[in-house]
Amino acid sequence: MKIRKGFTLVELLVAMTMGSTLLVLSIGLVHQTMMLSKTIRKTCERGHATNRFVEQFRADIHSSKQVTCTEPGLLTLDWSNGLADVTNKVVYRRSNQRVSREESANDGLIRREDLVLGERSFATFQLSEEGTIACFEIQTETRQLDTSVRLDRRIEAMVGRTAMQP
Repeated sequence: MKIRKGFTLVELLVAMTMGSTLLVLSIGLVHQTMMLSKTIRKTCERGHATNRFVEQFRADIHSSKQVTCTEPGLLTLDWSNGLADVTNKVVYRRSNQRVSREESANDGLIRREDLVLGERSFATFQLSEEGTIACFEIQTETRQLDTSVRLDRRIEAMVGRTAMQP
């Protein structure tokens, strides 16, 4: 029997085939992991932005003197402090997959912020009949048969709560 000092061509081909198969599978797995990471990051960023916007909404409602809701997509807050020359307003307005907050003083825009909602999501504003509680809802249209709309967030805040505290 002869002693060999190497590998045969068949053994090399089998090893290379196994190695390239593992490489292709691992590249697919890495790509899928990166895409999932990107999706999760976007979802977390949207969640953090929504939390900030909700907290701002709650603070605005608590510190406002009067709130009016002329339609489900428009909420106007009056922050006037009783002085005749100063008129502070905050307007919350919804449009397609977006909610904007516009803060103004004496009819001049101070700041505008936008909250971009997810696909198939929309927002509504409501005001209680007494005008003391404002509500902000974020809903998503679903593709399920049992429900057509899913409630994601519902925020209720009392108008003028901070203004009433001593």
